[in-house]
Parts: sequence; structure tokens; C-alpha cells
Amino acid sequence: LLAYMRSQEGYIYRSFSFDLGKTWTHPEPTPLPNANSAIDLVRLRSGVLALAYNPTSPREGERPLEDTWPAEMPVNFRVWGPRTPLKLAFSLDEGESWPYEITLEDGPGEFSYPALIQTVDGSLHVVYTYRRQAIAHVVIPEEEIEALLRGGSAWKGDGHGET
Repeated sequence: LLAYMRSQEGYIYRSFSFDLGKTWTHPEPTPLPNANSAIDLVRLRSGVLALAYNPTSPREGERPLEDTWPAEMPVNFRVWGPRTPLKLAFSLDEGESWPYEITLEDGPGEFSYPALIQTVDGSLHVVYTYRRQAIAHVVIPEEEIEALLRGGSAWKGDGHGET
């Protein structure tokens, strides 16, 4: 088993279990930057790993946008960094590398708390908070993921799905 987790250390961490989850290895950092924002990892039916995350690092002393968190939070409260962009990365080697990616969002505001699921037709559905005002739903057809993994063009979406 494989678990990916967020941390306050600036990177996504991972841990392995070789006994069906009874015990786990000590979490180790991956090379994937992350500012303690939520992530989701799924194994597609092809065996490819798909990871939704914000590939950013926390910046010292930074706080979230004023309109997205209570004013009583201290300036030096180290929780997270930017929640944009939001990317979807793919690994063909059990998470050793993530050479393929799709940018779901890359604009001002926050795009966070992603959740992934692959449906029976092979499409990958991604839902996430959209600027803390709505929930976005993006559907990426299996054929477009396969094209990306073959080195071709990828998802032709418009940035965000239905909100």
C-alpha cells in the first residue's frame, strides 16, 4: 500500500505498508512541493497514479488572502502558502517520478481540497473548492489522459469545470 500526505515541511510525504496496512514506514519527503494543502491520490484502472495537489511551497510570514481566513489569525501563523496553481500529475513508476501533468487552475484565489475518482467509463472526475466560493467539477476523458501519457496533447479543458 502507498499513502501520500500533506505536511508543514514544504513537501508532500509518503509512506508504504507491506503488510496490508498493519504497519507503515516512517513518512519520507517526496520531491513534490506542497504548502500543507490537501491532496488526493488515486490509482487509475490502468495502474497509473494520479495526484491532485498545489505544487507550491509556504513562504515565511505569508498568510492567506484577507478575505479567505479570519482576521484573528496571527501573521506568523505557519499554515500554508499559495493554493494556486492546482495541478493533476501522473506517475507511471509508483510515484518515483511525476513527468506528466495537467494544470486545472492557475489564477488568483484559492483552488484547494481536491478529490479524485475514476468512473466506470474511465473518465477522471476532479472536484475542488473554487476560490472558497463554490465547488468546481472537472471531467477528463480517459482518452485524453492516455494521449498525455503517450506524449501527445492533453486535456483541452477551460481551466475549471462546472461550479
